[in-house]
Amino acid sequence: LVNRKDIETKQHKPEDDHFYPYHLYREGILGDEVNNILNIHFLNRDENARKSKKAPSDWLKSGVESYGNISQEKIKKYFDSQLLPFSSQRNFEKFNRPFRMKKNKKMRNRIRVRYRRFLDKRFHEIWRALNDLQDGN
Repeated sequence: LVNRKDIETKQHKPEDDHFYPYHLYREGILGDEVNNILNIHFLNRDENARKSKKAPSDWLKSGVESYGNISQEKIKKYFDSQLLPFSSQRNFEKFNRPFRMKKNKKMRNRIRVRYRRFLDKRFHEIWRALNDLQDGN
């Protein structure tokens, strides 16, 4: 038997990552709430490095383009598997629009509101998944 952990390189080991990047805290756009557990997801190290400071929708879009034409069904499965509250890539990009235009104060305030909405929606996604598990689904 070969254990995955024995052969997996460090670059491919999953690590936790801020779904909305930590640099939003460094730039003063978000506060400590950037470290909320609801803002964590798992990526392997090399994907995390590619993601860097990109807005999540920009990171997903570049990944979809680099892997070729990925169906919206597969993207929806990704959202569902990560318990993310988005129904499509378009919905995700629309939600993330303010994150790309963060220069002025009005946009910074929209980012804060959208981020809080994301945390609330993600909490409900996780809560729903836990209830489904509890019910044996």
